[in-house]
Amino acid sequence: MRHNIAFVIFLLSAAAFTDCRAQLPSRAAPAARVPTIAPGTNLVIPSPVARAGAPPGPLAIIETPTLASLSWDPMPNAASYGLTRTDTKSNATVQITPLGFTQTRFQDHVPDFQTVYRYTLSVIYADGSVGMGLPTDYSSPALLNPPIATSAEIDSYRMILYWPRVAGAIGYRIDGPGTPPQTGLVAPGSAGSLTLPSLPVGTYQWQIAAVYPGGIVNFAGRAVVTGSVTGYGSLQRAADSLAQMLQAVQIH
Repeated sequence: MRHNIAFVIFLLSAAAFTDCRAQLPSRAAPAARVPTIAPGTNLVIPSPVARAGAPPGPLAIIETPTLASLSWDPMPNAASYGLTRTDTKSNATVQITPLGFTQTRFQDHVPDFQTVYRYTLSVIYADGSVGMGLPTDYSSPALLNPPIATSAEIDSYRMILYWPRVAGAIGYRIDGPGTPPQTGLVAPGSAGSLTLPSLPVGTYQWQIAAVYPGGIVNFAGRAVVTGSVTGYGSLQRAADSLAQMLQAVQIH
């Protein structure tokens, strides 16, 4: 009888211990440690390295003011070409051709005509290999302005300005009386003259500068021209001369 009672007590104790363990909270697995990254940190993600392909031939550059005209020979099995431009002052490099560019000519309007730029051509082949060309430098020629300019009064209160055309210019900016004070008047590159609106009688001065690709203007060394509005223009003088000739004919 005593053995039976002891066995019952053992069973009850074991059941109570198991119930207590079931009620205890389970221990969670430790959370993974997430590294903290300071704001502004540059993350470098490695990219696969392309296999080296045959380098392209020389890069030819025609240098005109603010405009680099680049060309190269086509490469066999080339899928596309890429051109980069490096600012030799800041050493900043930008891609200037779009992805998938397949032509062999490109024109680039440089941001600053006083900076030397370095161009590098790459060839992306159909098999995924890449060929890199040698860097080629470009320096913008000097931005010239018309060396001289003249003026004439074409009729009452109107003036016309004349200047010689400048190679590479896409337009001419005229500043002075009769033009907007901040932007001036811009004549097309094929023009060599501009007729101004009517002005009061007086003597005036204008400045003429060449405009280059990208809208770049060299304000130093502009052509300066002076003219007088008399209200008695050349057309009127011509009409007076004709009237005098007719009068002389009638007299004889």
